[in-house]
Amino acid sequence: MKRFYLAALMCAALSFAGCNKNSGLEPEPEPPVEYDVTLEASAFAGFYFGQKYGNNMEYRYFVHLSDSDTFAPENDHYYTFVIFSNEGAADPENIKLPAGTYTLGVSGETAASTFTPNSFYMDNTEGGGMFRFESGKIVVSYDGDNIVVDATLVDDAGYSHHVTYTGPCSIINSSR
Repeated sequence: MKRFYLAALMCAALSFAGCNKNSGLEPEPEPPVEYDVTLEASAFAGFYFGQKYGNNMEYRYFVHLSDSDTFAPENDHYYTFVIFSNEGAADPENIKLPAGTYTLGVSGETAASTFTPNSFYMDNTEGGGMFRFESGKIVVSYDGDNIVVDATLVDDAGYSHHVTYTGPCSIINSSR
């Protein structure tokens, strides 16, 4: 009987050890997500409208991310987001988009921590076009004075997007 229990314990130990080919090691990392469109933006610009357009006193930010400083020449790509926050500009002379996570909102609504379906991606290359978003998330943080933006989106044609930006946060005060 002791042999049976000893054999059963050994089989159980071997089968558990065989379940993980990296037994005792760190799990293998997940493969990176592949996106249809990946853009590391080199420019960030925007406008701050205060509470003018918020249905419930939210603050409106209109921001652009682009691979060009002019945001509309031939052969560039840019993203335009209409973002609503529950935070306004603390310093009207140095406006920053509030850190946080913004998700795609509902058309006609202005809930805090959302961006509107009127936001879009523009591909100005031959065969490109304008695409609105069906879903997405924009994560905003700061590294010192630099804004860090990391957005993952799906557009109305079914393409997945990943856009990032790290650098100065230039927002013009249009709330006056």
